[in-house]
Amino acid sequence: MKKKKYISIGLVALIIFITINLLNDYREKNLDDVLSYNPSKFHSLDINFELHTTNPAYAEELTEFLSQYRVKKMSAADWDRDLKAMEGFHVSINSNNRPSIMASIYEDRIHHYDGNYYKVINGPIHVEWLNSFIEELENVPAN
Repeated sequence: MKKKKYISIGLVALIIFITINLLNDYREKNLDDVLSYNPSKFHSLDINFELHTTNPAYAEELTEFLSQYRVKKMSAADWDRDLKAMEGFHVSINSNNRPSIMASIYEDRIHHYDGNYYKVINGPIHVEWLNSFIEELENVPAN
């Protein structure tokens, strides 16, 4: 009888743990929480697979801009794969001794390359600002 009690308590604890993790995973978050990196470990920033900089100020400026947006995880089934009509860009923040943070950012959704999809709650993302940021980065001498 005691064994059944411990098994029941263990199962209830496991169910509670899984439920809390799922709720946390699908809660509304700041976009910079999703794309967070350690600035002291920063190595480089790549945009659209073409632009590259090792200046951490650009990564800080980009994450500061993105921090104003809130996102919520969406299922892969809800992700509209036909994004041809949407303007967006690819970003990769590379760190020393850590995996890169890579994502495709569109006006109202994010595809984080860890396999997660997010919708922008308070968007759309200001694409004109992103375009001017990319232009600024294009005019920086290669480093």
